[in-house]
Amino acid sequence: MKGSRLRLLVKLSWQLLKLRLAGNSRKHETNRLLFHTFQRLGGIYIKFLQILVLDADFLKGWAGPNEYDVFETVEFEDIDLPELLDEELPDYEKHFLTINLHPFASGSFAQVYSGRLRDGTEVVLKVLRPSLVKNLKSDLRTLSWIVRMSGLAGKRGPLNLRELYKQFIATVREETNYPREIKNAAWFHNYFLSNESVVVPQTYAELSGNRIIVQERVGGISLAEVFQAQAMGEEPSLFVYEKVGSNIWTQLEIFGTELLIGILTADFVIGDPHPGNVKLLSDNKIGLIDFGIAAAAPVNRHAFLNLLREYEKLYAGSFDPGTFTIAALQFFDRELSQALSVAGRVLTPWEPQTLIRKIGEAARKALDEVKLNPQVTNLLDQKLLLRLFNQSINDKNRFGITINLDAADMLKSAGTCIKVIRAVGTHEQTTPVVYHSLHRAIATAESGRLPESDTDPEPRPEYALEFLSSWLAGIADSDPFLYRQITGTMGS
Repeated sequence: MKGSRLRLLVKLSWQLLKLRLAGNSRKHETNRLLFHTFQRLGGIYIKFLQILVLDADFLKGWAGPNEYDVFETVEFEDIDLPELLDEELPDYEKHFLTINLHPFASGSFAQVYSGRLRDGTEVVLKVLRPSLVKNLKSDLRTLSWIVRMSGLAGKRGPLNLRELYKQFIATVREETNYPREIKNAAWFHNYFLSNESVVVPQTYAELSGNRIIVQERVGGISLAEVFQAQAMGEEPSLFVYEKVGSNIWTQLEIFGTELLIGILTADFVIGDPHPGNVKLLSDNKIGLIDFGIAAAAPVNRHAFLNLLREYEKLYAGSFDPGTFTIAALQFFDRELSQALSVAGRVLTPWEPQTLIRKIGEAARKALDEVKLNPQVTNLLDQKLLLRLFNQSINDKNRFGITINLDAADMLKSAGTCIKVIRAVGTHEQTTPVVYHSLHRAIATAESGRLPESDTDPEPRPEYALEFLSSWLAGIADSDPFLYRQITGTMGS
């Protein structure tokens, strides 16, 4: 296997080099090549591929009906399960009535086996792939090089790509840390215990270990199965009704609402709400089954709530690029937001509130100048707000925003949730689902469930002024016209 992996990687590198030299016109070939090679390589490559597949642009122009198989169908690996159980749980036979030694599901990091406890409870055994652990370090280094060579790491707005790749590495390590996942699963089980619409299986910590997690079995069908059926021409709502007797649009609204409410009100957030981890059950219930990634809630929940309000306005047809840009600045760049706040209390006659208002006006003008561009129109129609912000309003990061990684965590979780919903059915079917999810989550937060935000110590006034001066100097160097717009020096 080692030799075949090496041959695959060498072949991939050579083909990527040729496609890179051919230019952007071969983008579809690059994406197809990455998809099929990553699928064969498995492990962290599959995990990275699952992220890529959620981006419609990655599949556009070449994908067939089976590409969403990547969430459900991964090649099985030969694992000596009895030997592994002996190592992890020497007295396992006292607890299990039966264990099926043939896996029934396979993911990027683990394989899943069925079993039954002595009390009759049906369970699943999630087993970490030995090959993943063995190849983890070398695979991470190789993936980093492939991402750079393929052009996937091109600059995209204010994101620090080096830091984001470090974040992906941290995510991979989280998902292979089973003791931590066991604690995460117990926390979410307790959090949703009184929720009649969401089912989280009980995790048996006493039967689990460093390489095995034992949980109650959750039935139903996964959203990934819905995607596969949809790709084969089946109507999602009919498929789900035939399989479990539920209304998929109600279930998707529950999924979106509960995840967003969690971000706003809970201590932890589900970090990986991808289609294979969401189960559609009978009675319009949903099941959540994987908690390898759990991120802490945003430091400034009020800023995140303001950002969600801007998304709600977009879905209601009243998008304002000015107020959205201000909300994005406050959520993503806490240091800049705090500097503006502190300076507003000590500076006269110059007022940062005037500066904030002029930032909003500049954002509106930036979008107004390109609103007839078909690409911009398409982004608005598709409700791809962050991409619109990065590619049009904040092109080349003209506003000088630095994204905090904890903010990126939350937006990634919410963004993945919305992408998953929008991948089911048509634009007309999913738009109301997302809107109602946003509206219900915002209403819940506004009804008093929004906890007080933890705040960093405010900077000293002299530091705030120095920070703002440096920020404005950077804008003056990179975009003198914008500098004159937001400082009120136009025509001077």
